[in-house]
Amino acid sequence: MDSQIQQAVEIASSATNDENLKQQAFQFIDEIKSSNDGWQHCINLLTSNDSISPNVKFFIFQVLNDRMPSLTNEQKIALKDYLFNYLKKLIAASQVEPSFLRNALAKTFSSVFVHATLVCYPTLLTDMLALARSTTPFNELATDYYLRTLMMIHQDIGDQMVLRDQERITRDNLLKDAIRDNDMVEMTTVWKEALQHFTNVAPSSKLAPDIINNIIQCIGSYVSWIEINLILTQDYLSILYQFLGNSHNNELRIATAGTFNEILHKKMAPVKKLELINFLNLGLIFTQMGVKGLDFDVSIAFAKLLNKVGIELVLVLDSSSNADLANVDFKNMTTSKILELLPLIFDFLENEYDDIALEVFPFIGEFLLFLKKNIVNEEIDFSAINNDELLTTLLKKMILKMKYDESDDGDDEDTIEQFSEVRGKLASFQDSIMVLNETLALEVMIDCINDFLFSPNAAASGWRTIELGLYQLNHYSEVLRNNVMNLPKTMINNSRPYFVFNEMLCKVIDSSTSILISHPLIQLLFFELVLKHYKFFNNSHIQVEGVNKDEILLKVLKIFVSNFGVFSDNDKVKDRSWYLFYRFIKLTKPNVDDFITKELINSLSPLLTFNFSNINVKSQQLTNEIDLNAVEDDSGFDQQLYLFESIGLLITMVKNPQEKIDMFESALQPFGNNFERF
Repeated sequence: MDSQIQQAVEIASSATNDENLKQQAFQFIDEIKSSNDGWQHCINLLTSNDSISPNVKFFIFQVLNDRMPSLTNEQKIALKDYLFNYLKKLIAASQVEPSFLRNALAKTFSSVFVHATLVCYPTLLTDMLALARSTTPFNELATDYYLRTLMMIHQDIGDQMVLRDQERITRDNLLKDAIRDNDMVEMTTVWKEALQHFTNVAPSSKLAPDIINNIIQCIGSYVSWIEINLILTQDYLSILYQFLGNSHNNELRIATAGTFNEILHKKMAPVKKLELINFLNLGLIFTQMGVKGLDFDVSIAFAKLLNKVGIELVLVLDSSSNADLANVDFKNMTTSKILELLPLIFDFLENEYDDIALEVFPFIGEFLLFLKKNIVNEEIDFSAINNDELLTTLLKKMILKMKYDESDDGDDEDTIEQFSEVRGKLASFQDSIMVLNETLALEVMIDCINDFLFSPNAAASGWRTIELGLYQLNHYSEVLRNNVMNLPKTMINNSRPYFVFNEMLCKVIDSSTSILISHPLIQLLFFELVLKHYKFFNNSHIQVEGVNKDEILLKVLKIFVSNFGVFSDNDKVKDRSWYLFYRFIKLTKPNVDDFITKELINSLSPLLTFNFSNINVKSQQLTNEIDLNAVEDDSGFDQQLYLFESIGLLITMVKNPQEKIDMFESALQPFGNNFERF
């Protein structure tokens, strides 16, 4: 039987092309797993054969795990004896198995703990710890298996991400109680002693890095359901702080940050949570260490941790009653901890990698939401964390984060889409600050737009700065359209912000030569912005001091029919501007002199080089009406229809009847010539 098991497992895990043979092997494996005595065959094979392969060992541990729930108490005791004898054999020979096999054996010991502790064998952890202590101060291999078993036990009974039925919840709670009653104090003491020992011997020990990392993970896993004060000691914290600052071991820094995250996740009353945060003092620790110039993965881990600290501090304030917050010491300590954290949050927000910046977005969102909820709270003064200086700093940093990175050329659709999502979240934060203090927010936005677009050095600052200025101007218009300031609707068009926007729109048009530098994102933003505000051009009630609207309109029309628009070398800009020009003409119906209209028509005519061989099925099916809902990516007949429609609209605006007829015939001429060739 032993040889049959070995052969079947080796065939099943091989790359043989004999499917029939492989199917037979799997069938035999399934029979072993389901048979009542299959586990015994596997134990015999494990304990009597030193030459079995890792694949066979892994299969044996799987069988033992599967059969554990159905074994009798006597069989469970017998099985644990076999497993301990096997482990002692490995320890005596200092045989370090591959990590996946050590985890597999630890999982089997965890199964023994889960299914035997409450019924027949309550001392598994004590016995495993005795092996770890069999040499002074620790046996490395036995300690490694002890810690791996602890991690597997937590996965089985303590992992909150696993859904459990009520029967299993009851059983797992009893097992947790057993650990709390019998093992918790010694277990946490051993963790600390092992950390101290293996940190010192790490350079000369093969297993020390794994052991240290596993202890860190055990602390983070068990802290949610054991007595936290056993871990929150100065001895423990000094070690953990040392790991956080270990610039030579990124994996350890990441694991330690994760453990602090789990400690902070433990449910507590607001007062107790504040005491915990104050005791950990992570804001000061990170301020002293600095968070700039870190490895990417370490930055992600540290950003997550500080984000968690911030969210917990906001939750302390948010879940406390006004009576609690009336305690000046309590409120001041909480707000001071937030203020201590903010410079670190700003550092991550400014990070060149968006993935790192995104890690602190949840805190920023919760922080601003809390401030909005307490705008009308006249009983409690939150001016320490809600003041002009702080909001101005935050808003300016958020706006600068909306700028394209220097490594991004802005020509890849996927990266543009990803960055747009980041911008969208930042824009929502910007709107929150607008709600908190509209005067301040508008002033910052206006200053940024003027600086990015109209300062003497704006043109020399590069396309990314100009694009950001146009994006902010566009967002300004969205703020007005969505009435984020919550003005009475009848007052929006007569408000100061509305007039300021129109002034800046005119300045953009006036400065178009320097603003519309050769980048498609800028040109597209400009034309979209102009179209969105078409009413400015045909509403006589909207005026800007010192601005001749007829001249501004002419400038827009000329920009549309320039190399920045319909004659652009960039296909995306060209195709989109054909549609936008059509929409602009249709919506504004510009009242200009005939010679200007004729000039526009003559400018567009060279583009009417219809190639009927490119007409797609959609175009062939057109009957009485042209579908102008979307622009396709290719520069074929569908896009040229927008030009044809635009010229048609312009012809209707010619006032002289004869010239109207002449222009109509002129416009149809290239269409007819190409149709004859087709």
